[in-house]
Amino acid sequence: MADEYKSADQAPLVTLSTGSLYTYGLARTFELMQGSAFDGVEIIVDNRWDTRQAEYINSLTAQWGIPVRSIHAPFGTISEMGSDYPSTLKATIRLAEEVGARTVVIHPISRSAPDLAQWLHANLADLQAQTRVLLTVENLPRKLIKRLGILQRDFHEFWHPDAMRPFAALTMDTTHFGVSQIDILAAWQQLHATVQHIHLSDEYNGREHLYPGEGTLPLADFLGALGRSRFGGIVVVELHPFALHAGRSDEKVRDRIHQAAAYCRQHLAVTGAARVPEAQPSR
Repeated sequence: MADEYKSADQAPLVTLSTGSLYTYGLARTFELMQGSAFDGVEIIVDNRWDTRQAEYINSLTAQWGIPVRSIHAPFGTISEMGSDYPSTLKATIRLAEEVGARTVVIHPISRSAPDLAQWLHANLADLQAQTRVLLTVENLPRKLIKRLGILQRDFHEFWHPDAMRPFAALTMDTTHFGVSQIDILAAWQQLHATVQHIHLSDEYNGREHLYPGEGTLPLADFLGALGRSRFGGIVVVELHPFALHAGRSDEKVRDRIHQAAAYCRQHLAVTGAARVPEAQPSR
């Protein structure tokens, strides 16, 4: 299944996560992306109906010519999608199928499912066998548990590349490795055989999801490594809204969106690996 989506003959898609403007409505995000060099969007599913109604999402794609390439599963159980997190996840997969997304991103822990990782190890292969949507598991930032100021233990293990090895298909999040003090170039070398999907953003002094090139991570070198390896998955720019200057003028936000796409294409194109985007209709 994974090989269908990542091929040495297939250049990567470059997309924007709607989480980068989660403080805006979904329609406004699509509108602001219009005319950019992004190949589509990744939608983060949350409590807002706009993010999980296929008919509405498909209407935005039809209106703006911006396809949904991937779906990020919600961070916890959504009651309208199921009584527990596994059923919410299954509903997310159905949503991905209905909007034509090719990938679903899953966190291996959830606030509403403390044993999710164990459930995924036991059931993810069966879920994958039932869908053509690629199911990927994402590395998370390291979280330390302290008591009386004394370090006790890690809250979870999925900040480290070794903990991600058992999963067949991975989403590699650069800022999560960065804040966990993991070298992203070394992590890529260690995990590249199973990395199908990238969440790209910068990091500085523990601040996550910064604009590419405005932190301390070697993102240009990382994108170059993707290009040299002929990575054929999806590179998703996933930022905090402040990184796109949300709340300022639409012109400023739109300019930041366009520059982020250009940054990715510039550094992926070192070996000619960047895909030339299809022309988008003007509105």
